[in-house]
Amino acid sequence: MSDPAPTQDPSAKPSLVDRLKARYQALRDRSALMDHLARTFEHYTASQASTLSGAATYFGLLSFFPIVALVYAILGFVVSRFPEAQEPVLDAMQNVLPGLFDQLDTEQIADAAARASILGILGFLYSGLGWLSSLRRALQTIFAVPKGQRGNMIIGKVTDLIVLCALGAVLLVSVASSSLVTTLTSDLLDALGINDVPGMEFSARTVGIVIGILSSTLLFYVLFRLLGRPRLPVRALAEGALLAAIGFELLKLLATFVIGNTLGNPIYGPFALVIALLVWISFFARLTLLGASWAATTPAAGEVVATRMAREAEQALVALRPEVVADHAPDVAGDPLPKRDRGALLAGAALGAAAVGLAVVLRKTADPTDG
Repeated sequence: MSDPAPTQDPSAKPSLVDRLKARYQALRDRSALMDHLARTFEHYTASQASTLSGAATYFGLLSFFPIVALVYAILGFVVSRFPEAQEPVLDAMQNVLPGLFDQLDTEQIADAAARASILGILGFLYSGLGWLSSLRRALQTIFAVPKGQRGNMIIGKVTDLIVLCALGAVLLVSVASSSLVTTLTSDLLDALGINDVPGMEFSARTVGIVIGILSSTLLFYVLFRLLGRPRLPVRALAEGALLAAIGFELLKLLATFVIGNTLGNPIYGPFALVIALLVWISFFARLTLLGASWAATTPAAGEVVATRMAREAEQALVALRPEVVADHAPDVAGDPLPKRDRGALLAGAALGAAAVGLAVVLRKTADPTDG
């Protein structure tokens, strides 16, 4: 006879891990913001966002130079008619790639783009859309978009092209507006004669950072809304875009440290620029998916996303066990309604079964000769 399992002494002091878990749970219970942040990382992990961002990084690196060449090809066409457009475009690229843009041989890229034929430009366009295609699939996974609503390859490529044009327009407008606001702020401080007052330079920088966050929020919102096509409330997507924008601005402030250490590392040697691009694209992809995870776990969108994920799990179960298709067919057909309460459905089914049973009992009571 085996000895009984030892029981834990109730007077024993909890372990360090248990105490940390208890404090973490208490912090989540006290702070709605902390609880939302925890649910964001849980959803990020459950959706395998790190793997998805890795795929987006791979295609992003392959698409980077075709997109830059495409930009220069379009820039050459536009500048011949509007010379003043060159500076905003270059500023936009510098804004997205702080510290990296100076390391690129832009003259060689521009020369190759200028000599590209129409077929070459179409090739740039097709290969450059690979990054947006991978990012689109990643966002649709985070938002649990039903597979029937993701569209086919042709619609996806058209969507990627529209998003690419929209992102370019947003970047140009944001850089132009940021430069304009910064210039006006500096001119206003000079006109008032308070430019040398302590704290004014910090205030001007703060205005620039705020404008940058607003423009980046618009950038990520366009990515979420047009690329992911999540059919979620605007407020949820705006909150996620704001979180990603704040992270992106912090990343740009740390760009000198992050990229400088990568480019200056002698181990990487001639591959330093490629490694730096990989690091930067990876950070951008992770921030994008983290902001999407925040949007997917907001109170306004959490129920919809959870229902979609449950529906997808049921469909996967039915696919693995075809013999239960008949039992699960009503549950898995079509796209879930955003406000469907699965608990209410189960309760309704239980009440219906109880009503049928009660009717059978009453019928047998009323007719003793039956059965």
